[in-house]
Amino acid sequence: QVMQGVLSTLEQQTEQESGSKEKGEQADSSTRRTSTDAIPLTGPKRPHLLLLMGEPGLGKTRLAEELSNDAHAHDWTVIWSRVHEQDGNIPYHPWRSILRSLLTDIAQIANKLHTPEDMFTAPGLPTFHLEWLGPLLPELGIVPAQERSAQSYEQERLHLWEATLGLLSALSTQHPLLIVMDDLHWADESSIELLTYLAHH
Repeated sequence: QVMQGVLSTLEQQTEQESGSKEKGEQADSSTRRTSTDAIPLTGPKRPHLLLLMGEPGLGKTRLAEELSNDAHAHDWTVIWSRVHEQDGNIPYHPWRSILRSLLTDIAQIANKLHTPEDMFTAPGLPTFHLEWLGPLLPELGIVPAQERSAQSYEQERLHLWEATLGLLSALSTQHPLLIVMDDLHWADESSIELLTYLAHH
């Protein structure tokens, strides 16, 4: 229902061709206000995935900015990652940017572990090893345990996805979290696969 409301709003924006410029700006502002109001920023929190699609200049980024402002006003943590055409060959580039923006919060998670090899557990949340994030955040300085260094590519990828899911789940229970990925169509295949995994879980 939220997705349908947002997409309907974007369609309405393209049909507003009559009236003066001032009236058009007022209608556009009112339309964007309606679309962001349709997204639940208060009350019980549960994961949402919104995908804004449309022709260039339709107002997708501006709509995301309005939502971000509203989320920030409701005391959410808001993280933006803009994907550029040249980033398409860099694995997980937008996710590196997102997690680096959350390094302070990640450090708080790390402080709850004796070593990176320890499993982070919390009631109702996915469990993960912090060391699994090493490929995305080499600045953590985590050296994988020897028994895990010989894992297959598929196993390492799954652990990376599980660690990202567990970390974002843990952080979002501490503080509501909004992640915006702008120009996602430029993202590499690995980033899309990770986003798909998170959306399904």
